[in-house]
Amino acid sequence: LLGQPFDDVVAIGGVGRLAHSKGWDVLLRAFAQAALPDARLALIGEGRERGRLQKLAGPRVRLLGFRPDAKDYYQAFDLFVCPSRREPMGRVILEALDAGVPVVAADAAGPKEILAEYPGELVPVGDVPALAAALRRAWQARAERRAVDVSAHHLEQVSEEMIALYREV
Repeated sequence: LLGQPFDDVVAIGGVGRLAHSKGWDVLLRAFAQAALPDARLALIGEGRERGRLQKLAGPRVRLLGFRPDAKDYYQAFDLFVCPSRREPMGRVILEALDAGVPVVAADAAGPKEILAEYPGELVPVGDVPALAAALRRAWQARAERRAVDVSAHHLEQVSEEMIALYREV
């Protein structure tokens, strides 16, 4: 996944379309600025920004492309980052939390709402130095995975609530 055995690196990951709105350029700059010696960054997703992002990516960054099994990769991450400039929901954050992965996210609408309820750190949207500092804090803390109950957001639960609402109306 990241070019080295997992035990030897801190694996930082992100999942989503490679689009300007997702803020991957901010994460790439923050990752470079944080200068974490044993960290690697993997981005899973595809999109029109791939070429531009590849130019920003250093040797410790992998753009892994689209993966139909992206949810399985959360198990390899020591930290999940969602740097989105605009993010109405943030399902990837819920997936990371469900896998027990510590989360850092930009304080766009969806992440802000999710991390008001669940553990994680918010940084201002587009703020490279703040994200770099958050990466350094997470790297220093080396937080353990923890069980987080996100079942209230599982598709089955949300669907049941939606159906109940329609019946009530």
